[in-house]
Amino acid sequence: MKSIYQEKKTRIYALHGIGSTRFAIAIANYYCSYCKKKVAVIEAGEGTLVDVSRSKDSKVSSFVKYELVGFSKMKVDYYPNLCYEEILKLLKGSYEVLILDVKDISHD
Repeated sequence: MKSIYQEKKTRIYALHGIGSTRFAIAIANYYCSYCKKKVAVIEAGEGTLVDVSRSKDSKVSSFVKYELVGFSKMKVDYYPNLCYEEILKLLKGSYEVLILDVKDISHD
C-alpha cells in the first residue's frame, strides 16, 4: 500500500568560485521559470548578491520569511549574507530548490 504522505525532497546545489553568483542566479531562474519550482538563492557570507536587489531592470520586493530578511525578483527568493544557523532555517522551509552560493569554504 502506498503512503499518501510523501517526504519533501529539496534539491540543494552549492557553488563556489569566480562567477558563482551569476551561475546561481541562472540556475534559479531555470528552475523557477521552466520547471515551476519554488526556489531560493542563499549567499553564505558577504558577497555580491545584494547588488542584484539594486538593479533597475525589474521589480524587487523585500520580505521577511523564517525570521530572515531577503528579497524577491522574478519569483525567486534571495537571501544575502546568511550565517550557518540561518541557512539551517531555510533547509527546513518549503523550498523545492535551494542554491547555496558559498564565498568562504570553512568547517561549517
